[in-house]
Amino acid sequence: MNVHVIGPVIRHNSDDRFIKTATETIALSAVYDVLAEDKRFTAHLPLPNHVLDAVTPAALFKHMHDLIGKADQVVWVYQEGPPGAIEAGLAIAAGKRLHLLAGTRKLPRIIRGIPNVVVSTDVAALCDEVAKKFFMMQDDIITIERVQIIDKAEEESKE
Repeated sequence: MNVHVIGPVIRHNSDDRFIKTATETIALSAVYDVLAEDKRFTAHLPLPNHVLDAVTPAALFKHMHDLIGKADQVVWVYQEGPPGAIEAGLAIAAGKRLHLLAGTRKLPRIIRGIPNVVVSTDVAALCDEVAKKFFMMQDDIITIERVQIIDKAEEESKE
């Protein structure tokens, strides 16, 4: 299962306005490490990418749109600021389940009201929720396939 992770890119020796302190950088690195190490899914983390840094805004948008479209689920490591909100909007528009890691932050009311969003306060609970939702989705797919096979067999037996 592929999970697209929305969150700030950790850039060492930069003045990233979305990561304010060294403590925040360490905490964010720890979250990304837990997501990357979970064997129940493959997390595609927001990593520095010099090629993407040089593309046009339209090319960047298309790239992010394509990544989110290919993901089975999306995790948003919540940070205030437009980039995460825009990617989350793309995920919602694509009908993806959005897992929101909020920590202790009080989320804006509009974000708390988004349908199909699961809010977690710690990364371990978030990983469990991502894995659980994936297996529930797989069960639904298998059930649908069984029903289709049964329906097809019934149609063939009538002929």
